[in-house]
Amino acid sequence: MNTEPDAILICPTAAGSWADTVVVASTNTQTPIQLRGFIDATALLRAGGQVPIPVTEVFVELRRTSDSSVAFSRLLTGSEIDQAATTLQVRIRVELHQSPEDFYLVLQARGGGVTYYEVRSTVTATSGVPTTTQPFTPQYVGPGASGVDSVVLAISNPYTAAGGTTIATASVYANNAVVPGVPVGFISSDPTRVPTPVNNGLSQAVILAPPTGDDSVVITAVTPVLPAVSDTATFHYVPVAARIIAVSGDAQSGLIGTAFGLPLIVEVQDAGGAPYRGGYPVTFGVASGPTGTSVAPTTINTDLTGRAQTVLTAGSAVGTLSVTATATGLTGSPLTFNGTVTIGGSGVPTTVAIAGGNNQSDSLSHVLPNPLVVLVSDQLGNPLSGVPVSWTASDGSLSAPTSNTNASGQASVNWTLGSAQANPTVTATVSGLTPVVFHATTLFPGPQVLISQAGVPGVGIGLTATIDVALTGPAGAGGVAVALASSQTGIFTVTPTTLNIPQGATAGTATITGVSSGIATLTGTATGYITGSLSVDVQNRNISIPTTLNVPYGQSGVSLPIQIPAPAPAGGVTFTVTSSAPSKVWRSATSSSSDGRPVDRPKPRRSYRTTRWFEARTVWGCQTSRSSVQPWTSTTAGPAPSSR
Repeated sequence: MNTEPDAILICPTAAGSWADTVVVASTNTQTPIQLRGFIDATALLRAGGQVPIPVTEVFVELRRTSDSSVAFSRLLTGSEIDQAATTLQVRIRVELHQSPEDFYLVLQARGGGVTYYEVRSTVTATSGVPTTTQPFTPQYVGPGASGVDSVVLAISNPYTAAGGTTIATASVYANNAVVPGVPVGFISSDPTRVPTPVNNGLSQAVILAPPTGDDSVVITAVTPVLPAVSDTATFHYVPVAARIIAVSGDAQSGLIGTAFGLPLIVEVQDAGGAPYRGGYPVTFGVASGPTGTSVAPTTINTDLTGRAQTVLTAGSAVGTLSVTATATGLTGSPLTFNGTVTIGGSGVPTTVAIAGGNNQSDSLSHVLPNPLVVLVSDQLGNPLSGVPVSWTASDGSLSAPTSNTNASGQASVNWTLGSAQANPTVTATVSGLTPVVFHATTLFPGPQVLISQAGVPGVGIGLTATIDVALTGPAGAGGVAVALASSQTGIFTVTPTTLNIPQGATAGTATITGVSSGIATLTGTATGYITGSLSVDVQNRNISIPTTLNVPYGQSGVSLPIQIPAPAPAGGVTFTVTSSAPSKVWRSATSSSSDGRPVDRPKPRRSYRTTRWFEARTVWGCQTSRSSVQPWTSTTAGPAPSSR
């Protein structure tokens, strides 16, 4: 009995569709009728679009609608799958029990045993008539298909040297929990400068910086989940590092067993002498010195100003010492810092402090009523005479650039206020010791811009703070436009750069964002007004808590240590600790350890083998930090189970 079809037709792919199916049935009257043809599944390999899907299997199935029996099924694997191929056609062979006959069609794109995309449709075959399906729309059915909230993109080194590479990583979240296995695509805003990142797994990609230049592009992370979620991050490519220079900290003296007064600071620069922003590793090490001499940290990456620093601590005996700063491959490396360790005691300067003249005010160009006075003393608190003190003013003039301490250990100068700043400063420096800073207020006869910050001064790296900008009188007709600027945008930035104070108003606010550690000046200028300024100290204010904490079920008193990188300001720091799942893990009241560090005590409410997190926040303007807490139950002594 002849069961071959009268014709076989390979289906075309319609424009705008991803797959069409054409089957030509035999006109022979014998039954059953054998049908042969092809299903074009090429576009199934491209279903992810900008999200590359690692397709390793393609599944095709036809089921009869009459009884759901399988009429055709095939799984393509291995060498049969080539995502770079121009076509993917699946040969089919089906018995037609009646004419016409309906079939359920299922197409799936799989990778590593996971089904990512699927098509479900109905095909009707009629004897002797070509059957062409309607264009299919593939549906994403992989991890996260039920819905996700957000995707968070992070670039391991957002400032990468020209010609270098870095890694982009995306994390997909639903209900504040990471959803594993969701494929992510990465897009460059300008592929002519930075090529489209090449995926290195489902949620990572390699970003390649161009061989030369100093510019940036925006990288976008996208997912196939609907409704679509995405995130962006700016990627900067910068000139390569060329040399390292010493900035400060050389030729100091320190006491046995104590930290030197000034940190050792270096700067990495590119060939043009500009600070290198790509984070170059610098290693500090003690080359020689008394036993116990140390530096901390020993290895650190330079910040956005190109600088890295360490603190030198004297050893257990007097003598000379040297410290090297090494930046492998750079001109000038290694650098050498020298110092002297003294026994201290009587006659050796260890402290310089303000003794009078701080926080005065007067009209511009006037001499302040009281001189600026510092007191220099030794380790025993004895005042020292004959110690030279250097004086530097940010505005105005001083009666002398240097002065020596008298028999009472005091040195002084007179300060004539200038006309450029409303809040000028004077710095008094004794070699090898931490300088002290005097503040004053200049009273101007005309209108002026005043800049201030309420609460804790300064701002943390990566954090923001509110700045108050005021006028000494109400703004006139049309308002006043105050131009705000940071003296070093590598330390902090300000928004907006132009603050409009409307007619009749006297104040407004701006926001500063910390970029890297250091001190820079914020200025506010307006036509017809005296310029205002504010010194901004940018600090590391990251909260540090363990990334994982195992808490046995029913046990109380398990501590969650919380640390901040610098001493708390006046009034202390208040933390708020929350649990992501209070029904399973909660915290007891916050207490303090003997060293004053806050300690939180989480407890599991019931046995539940899972991971929850605590979130610590603070009113001091610190970065939020999370700790995973794993409640567990154990009937025998032994270690806590590992997380799953």
